[in-house]
Amino acid sequence: MIDARFAAGLALVLGAAGALTWPWVGRFPGGHAGLLAGLGFSYASLVLGLAAIRWGLARNPRRLVTALLGAMTVRVLALLAFALALGLATRAHLAVGLLTVVATHVVIGMAEIVYLKRTDAFS
Repeated sequence: MIDARFAAGLALVLGAAGALTWPWVGRFPGGHAGLLAGLGFSYASLVLGLAAIRWGLARNPRRLVTALLGAMTVRVLALLAFALALGLATRAHLAVGLLTVVATHVVIGMAEIVYLKRTDAFS
């Protein structure tokens, strides 16, 4: 089950980040489209990744590493598909989209682990 508090907080943080970077990415052709695509992908990846980790831990709490590695593997494969689709099928700026995804996952991915710990998902 997707945690509504995490999803709502994530939407707020990504919306604020998007609003702050909107003027800057507008300097690049396709920058706005790349930013929106990156934020959309990041939101889906982080929310579904959290749900996958929770699901894996609920099935077998001793398999924490397996749950984390499984979620990370799916995210990397999805990122490769995202990059191919963004680069080949749209006019969006590929670098802006990928940098958005990487930055959000580095910053919010760490917060995701802290959130799981605070909600006792690991116990």
